[in-house]
Amino acid sequence: RAMFWPHMCFRDSMGWNLNEIFEIYKMNNELIYLSDIAQAQSNLNLIPEGKLVEIYNLADVVVMMGGEGFGLPTLEAMACGKPMLALNHSANIELVRGRGELADVKCYVSGAHSTERPIPDVDHLAEKLNLLYTNPILRSDHGKKGLEFAQTLSWNSVCNDWDKLINK
Repeated sequence: RAMFWPHMCFRDSMGWNLNEIFEIYKMNNELIYLSDIAQAQSNLNLIPEGKLVEIYNLADVVVMMGGEGFGLPTLEAMACGKPMLALNHSANIELVRGRGELADVKCYVSGAHSTERPIPDVDHLAEKLNLLYTNPILRSDHGKKGLEFAQTLSWNSVCNDWDKLINK
């Protein structure tokens, strides 16, 4: 079974009603999700940091199928030494290439506020999941490389880099 962890409440006024989607597609018994997230009124501060680390460490592989801007969830997973599978899109390309697996984007759909949302190529995604599932050495290598990379970053270093870029 898969753990579903959206970066939104399950009933979001600007998004989908995930409870209805799960019911329509008969997925209720196929997914595990955190009820605190599902029933929350806000997606801010849903999970304390210690619990977040526990959740990442439950995973064999962390899969990021969104168009996350900077890629903080990707780096959080890497900081836990978890191998990443992410879409070949946005910041994931820079963060994951050479440290994890990238799945192709099949197409894009326009979302709220004219944002382009990537839709994964399901066949390529399944191929990458199978690659990671059948290759524990590759999973370990990706986990180590991701952890090494995550350890090179801190809020101070990122802020200093932005400061230099803006002042340039």
